[in-house]
Amino acid sequence: MDMKSYFRRIREVEAGIVGKDAVVVSAQTADGGREGVMTEVPRTVAARLVAEGRARLASDAEGSEYLAAIKERHEQAEEARRRTRPSLAVITAEDLQTLRGALKLDPPSK
Repeated sequence: MDMKSYFRRIREVEAGIVGKDAVVVSAQTADGGREGVMTEVPRTVAARLVAEGRARLASDAEGSEYLAAIKERHEQAEEARRRTRPSLAVITAEDLQTLRGALKLDPPSK
């Protein structure tokens, strides 16, 4: 492998990526890589994966769909965490005295 052409290819791919991160779709590889797995990676990693033939850049539609699905799963996880977290309430000293007074029962008569 010619190292100059390898790094030139990485620079070319990286120059074509807009933004800080990119969504890539994996390709099937001889060392066990599975085809079709989407991942969001930094643009330098995306450029290296594309240059090595291990992945391709996702189309705009694929990337948007993937990021929306990730956002939805994150929101569901946050909601589940909120439901299981115990709720706490802060009350003032005056409110505490009022509650204590309301809870006091009259002593039983003899």
